[in-house]
Amino acid sequence: MNDGAIASIFCLKEIFDRILKAIGQSRKESLRVIYLDRSGHLIYEYIQDCGTIDRVPLYVREIIKQGLLIDASSIAISHNHPSGDTEPSKEDEDNTLTLAATCENVGMKLIDHIIVTQKSHFSFYDSGLL
Repeated sequence: MNDGAIASIFCLKEIFDRILKAIGQSRKESLRVIYLDRSGHLIYEYIQDCGTIDRVPLYVREIIKQGLLIDASSIAISHNHPSGDTEPSKEDEDNTLTLAATCENVGMKLIDHIIVTQKSHFSFYDSGLL
């Protein structure tokens, strides 16, 4: 395994831990965006939006715009499901694929979309959907 692969493994674990602490307990859905540099180091993160108990908007244009402004190489996004169900909705899947394609078109990579609950999570990367 090369150093890049090792860095990515640790990076994804750190990202998951940050996300779980930030939004895992929330009673409303929140969308968190994490930007990384070429080495996989965190350069910026924020909550893009807070929604309702079962929905949060994902604005592809805003995520890409911010990534370009800060010269991000990769992006990870996450949102929580207060219901406790980690299964992605059709809208979650569609938004993720749209964001991944848009990232690729501008020279960035969507490395994961993680859905978290108080007790579990779903990773688009781990499930092979990314």
